[in-house]
Amino acid sequence: SNEWVDDSFSGGAYTLYNNDDIYFITYGNLYSWYAVNDSRGICMDGWRVPSDDDWKDLETYLGMSTAEVNDVGSRGLDEGAKLKESGYSHWIEDSECYNDQLGAVECIEATNETEFTAVPNGYCFGHTFGCQSLGSSSHFWSSTYSETTDTGDEKAWSRILNKYSAQIDRYSAKKNYAFAVRCVQDVVEGCMDMNACNYDIDATEDD
Repeated sequence: SNEWVDDSFSGGAYTLYNNDDIYFITYGNLYSWYAVNDSRGICMDGWRVPSDDDWKDLETYLGMSTAEVNDVGSRGLDEGAKLKESGYSHWIEDSECYNDQLGAVECIEATNETEFTAVPNGYCFGHTFGCQSLGSSSHFWSSTYSETTDTGDEKAWSRILNKYSAQIDRYSAKKNYAFAVRCVQDVVEGCMDMNACNYDIDATEDD
């Protein structure tokens, strides 16, 4: 609803890329981090914005080493390619490459084997400074605060997928930037056997 709109991006705010409705169906809204942390909730009931640790769990599951998962910047090998929409319907065509453990550069195509289907939604700095990188990169918030700089800028952890890389970037971004949001389902342990007397309709994981 319009109560979420905040031109300063200093509160719970959202926008469309270049504030243009034409981008909504493919790329969705872009949100400030303050919307991520808004008490009204940006995700549906039973879901939440993933924390930095949730992202690390996903990255480890996809094959990223525990030695790299806490690093900042480009990490891993081909984990990003497993999240990106395959083909070039929306991504600008470019090589997706990474440095293997021996230092050689290898390039692979995006596979989207996870069906995460990350599209290159770009990002915005707020209405004053505009948007960029549509077609070139995907930007996603985590719910985790990272730091306050010496100049007073508040930051939070995010993830970036780039057209030229099969890796996943972990990046500390200003909270008034506008990124995409993916929600993760809360784990509710319980009986998932519909024929059992203790069946729990809300369970997402069998206990």
